[in-house]
Amino acid sequence: MPRLYLHIGTHKTGSTAIQQLLWKHRQALATAGLLYPDVGVRRDAHHAIAWAAGTTRAAPDAAALRAMVEDLIRQAGTSAQSILLSSEEFEFVQRVQELALLKDHFEVKVIVYLRKQDEYLEAAYNQHVRSYDLRFTGSIYQFALGYNFFWRFDYWRILQNWGDVFGVENVIVRPYGTDLVDDDALADFLSLLPLPGDLCRDIAGETIRINRALHPRAIPYMARINKMSLSREQHQAAQGILRKVMPHERGFRFLRDDEASRFYEGFESDNEALFRTFMGLDHDAFRRAADGADASRWIDHDEIEPDVLVALVEAIFQEAGRKRLRQLLDAG
Repeated sequence: MPRLYLHIGTHKTGSTAIQQLLWKHRQALATAGLLYPDVGVRRDAHHAIAWAAGTTRAAPDAAALRAMVEDLIRQAGTSAQSILLSSEEFEFVQRVQELALLKDHFEVKVIVYLRKQDEYLEAAYNQHVRSYDLRFTGSIYQFALGYNFFWRFDYWRILQNWGDVFGVENVIVRPYGTDLVDDDALADFLSLLPLPGDLCRDIAGETIRINRALHPRAIPYMARINKMSLSREQHQAAQGILRKVMPHERGFRFLRDDEASRFYEGFESDNEALFRTFMGLDHDAFRRAADGADASRWIDHDEIEPDVLVALVEAIFQEAGRKRLRQLLDAG
């Protein structure tokens, strides 16, 4: 029975970059014995398969799901290769049981990367502000209240469902951003697959910059820019300007240390159960010592420079505004 690797995300763990490189190198992967099929592919990932199973965003379509699985069976039968499916949309599948038909034809291994919940919240907030389609305008506190993140961040509940269907022993959990995972999530992911080392090194050596976060200091300005009626091009221009004048740095946060700790405490006991059950750990892999960040590295949504905001608005439309913006920031 061929093996099927099912990479289910989650979001904000580098999935999109991984998928782009998998799609780019699918011929080399196939030659090495790992099929990254075109079945159900949308934007380099197998989102349509997840949607057909029924997610929080799409109603289930049993006929479409069965047709895609039959296509996978045919391809596996002719190639005798392992198969890899990847979509962070699997994170939102409501009834994992809908995917149980995969077990009739494949030895299924589920791969999931999880990000510490308070860090996930901050990364998601950054994305919602910089996304033209979302254009969030408020603070991270308003963002957290406006979305059901406590449900989305309940990893224990999510993975119990996958373990019930495919077996706890077949769910591979990787705690993103910890010392248990390679600093390069792509390299770590490739190490889990039956691929030759030289191919893994070649693929991991490529760099794809997508979904690039804005510097946290730029987010309060971008959130206010989002209140304007800008075209997509103007919105992207604003971000390009901000990236030049406020290059990204690590260590800045939207939550104070005590706020992040209190937020995380709501998930800590379930995380301990998750890591004990799926990884055999006797501790919470996400619990790390405080990094000692001082208050100056916390971004206050309300503390912006009006002159900088005005210059930024001018810079979207004219070069003179860009020069004035640089002068203001250099003086600061």
